[in-house]
Amino acid sequence: MPRNIFFVFMAVGIIFAVGPTFYYVSSWLRAAEGRGWPSTQGTILSVDVEDRTSRDSDGHTSYTHYPRIAYAYRVGNRALRGERIWLTGNDFYNDRDDAVAFVQDYQVGQTVPVLYDPQRPGQSTLLVENPPWQILLFTAFGLLWIAISMSFRFSGRSASRPRFGTCRSCGTQIPLQQPATAGSVSGYPICPRCGERNPIKARRYQPGMIVFIIAFAGIWAIGLYLMFFL
Repeated sequence: MPRNIFFVFMAVGIIFAVGPTFYYVSSWLRAAEGRGWPSTQGTILSVDVEDRTSRDSDGHTSYTHYPRIAYAYRVGNRALRGERIWLTGNDFYNDRDDAVAFVQDYQVGQTVPVLYDPQRPGQSTLLVENPPWQILLFTAFGLLWIAISMSFRFSGRSASRPRFGTCRSCGTQIPLQQPATAGSVSGYPICPRCGERNPIKARRYQPGMIVFIIAFAGIWAIGLYLMFFL
């Protein structure tokens, strides 16, 4: 694998390994903090499900459904109002039936416990849950991707095994270890048979790179499936 491509794929792996880990840890710490908040009694003011529609550049339409619960509560002599349901994590459902089933547990006028930040009583929530563990699958796949990138980068680099390229014009095999000759365009030696100055064929059909791309697509397809559909 060429060095510049290796660095690009390593950067992708690091981003997907570090990003989800940071999000999970910060969300977990936030949830741990929220569990220590004091609680007070609140009253449900309204219950609804908000439906949103979005369309991508290909014209595909997707739907998301947001439970909406407004509640009133008091902290000391202050009358406050809140709308946050979950302290961390996503606040929507992809299936409307799931959103409707969730809000059915809340009725207008119902008394519910409300957790609030003692430093900022206006910050409140009804539920405190840990972030979904599936987020860490992206960390695992990021680390796996880094390992695959390194294996493709450093495999087969033994100096005892010469590497050859094929001239695009006449098909002559050219040792890639030889230094470039004067007049070369690509950095490889000029073809000794036909004199082609840029002799090495494009390498986009190398089997190793094809396997690498297939592995990349497969790893992230599995990760996305486990994240959003299980």
